[in-house]
Amino acid sequence: MNKQALVPILLLSLLALVVYILVKGYINYKKVKKLQEKLRDIETRQQQLLQQLNWAVIFLNRRLQVEFMNNSAESLTGLNTQLAKNLPIHRLVELRQLDLPESIDLTTWIPKNRENKRLECNLISRNWRTFHIALSSIAWPHQDNPTGYILIIEDLSEKMLQLQRMHHHEKMETVGRLAGGIAHDFNNLLSVITGYSELLEKSLEKSDKRLRYVEHIINTSSRAEELINQLLAFSRNSPLKMVSVDILSVIDKIRELLKHSIDKKITIYSHSDEQEYRVWGDESQLENLFLNLGINSCDAMEDGGVLTFSSELVQVSGGGDIPFVLKPESGEYICISCRDKGHGMEADVLENLFEPFYTTKSVGKGTGLGLSAVYGTVQAHHGGIALISEVDEGTEFQIYLPIHRE
Repeated sequence: MNKQALVPILLLSLLALVVYILVKGYINYKKVKKLQEKLRDIETRQQQLLQQLNWAVIFLNRRLQVEFMNNSAESLTGLNTQLAKNLPIHRLVELRQLDLPESIDLTTWIPKNRENKRLECNLISRNWRTFHIALSSIAWPHQDNPTGYILIIEDLSEKMLQLQRMHHHEKMETVGRLAGGIAHDFNNLLSVITGYSELLEKSLEKSDKRLRYVEHIINTSSRAEELINQLLAFSRNSPLKMVSVDILSVIDKIRELLKHSIDKKITIYSHSDEQEYRVWGDESQLENLFLNLGINSCDAMEDGGVLTFSSELVQVSGGGDIPFVLKPESGEYICISCRDKGHGMEADVLENLFEPFYTTKSVGKGTGLGLSAVYGTVQAHHGGIALISEVDEGTEFQIYLPIHRE
């Protein structure tokens, strides 16, 4: 076969080879493109999964600079991913020991945490909020020669708050049982003292000088009886006379009573929507409840101020951020607020506020039983108590009582 005959064959072979390469390349291109789409889909799903996590997740590079944060991490740190990008982790958040002011050096702790141990500590965010957290770190892709790290942060603040509330509730229950037992025993002894004092009073002539001593005994016994009733209210051992009560009329009665007995430098306001709200309760106990709150608020405003009673119908659910001291069951409640512009209370005072005999008043100005009786009365009425107080700003007690539908 001459050379001229071979030329077309070679050209056709070359063309076939080019077509084969093009087809093969197109097929590979389609496969690569499909694979890339799958990878993008997987990456999107991973991003969505990370964003849905309740735990904060932060990706760091080898130099411990931020590469990525999910939504929970942005909420916890107070900074979004774009602003936090390439920011060193020690400038993003500050960690401190739980009960000590000492800071934790993350630039040292993260690389040394080879056993993936959890660190429980306080996190101070960029907007100066404090969270109780559990921190874990994972070296990526392996411990020996990591190219980055993954931080996983669980916010324990709400869990710890619930635990504190549970412990407080258990403590109050224990103290209540103890107070109730003491009150009953003391009441028995007091009945004997009062009985014999009254007999002695009747046996003495009005001109007898000893009569005034007996009267002092009877008057002191009456005051002691009032203290016993407060203890019984706290321990919920006193019998309740449950009826349908117009709670706003109770507030009006207490407001009028306070107006005639408190310092004239204190002004009392009342805000309500003029509707009638009824609760199932002991009217006398409820009157004492709001009277105790009103007196405490007035005592906190030595230089005068404003005391405000307000009410609103609310729906209490399992969630929410209401600072309950005594949390009620879910349902419909009338919330009665007692707010003053006094000196407020510090954290250590708030912690012990409802315990019997705890008082910050000077000797002779308070028994420490008023707020413990409030706690016991609200608990006996299946209600709730929320408390908001800031030093130099004032205090607000919120009493939640279940609505009674007749």
